[in-house]
Amino acid sequence: MSIETLRDFLSNTNFWLLLQNPSLFFEKYLDIEISNIEFSVIIGLFCLFLIELKIKNDNKKYLGKEIIRDEPAPKLDEKNEISSDPITQKIDLAIAYLNMGSTRKAKSLLGKLKQLKISKKQLQQIDGVLADIKK
Repeated sequence: MSIETLRDFLSNTNFWLLLQNPSLFFEKYLDIEISNIEFSVIIGLFCLFLIELKIKNDNKKYLGKEIIRDEPAPKLDEKNEISSDPITQKIDLAIAYLNMGSTRKAKSLLGKLKQLKISKKQLQQIDGVLADIKK
């Protein structure tokens, strides 16, 4: 299709008819038989597609901002698994609080854990997380 043919098509086309009666527009100008309901469904699906693209784009921008942080996120244990030990689970919960930005809750939980009888490894984990909070 050349530019002149496109220009002729655009100048001879009644786009107001597209808004008034889409089925007549498609039949007259494009030789396509489509009902107004089918046209409405196609436009609706196209709008949903555009909305989905917008949401995905916004999520990428939001996630990109989350990744770029000054301090690294505190690490879970080496295996990155959920422990059956309730103390370790609470340490992981405190780390989750930190990742969500609630340092007050994390400090409170870790302070309560330090008062319990815990292993040296758990105490080191708590001290490491508290050191990350103070940075």
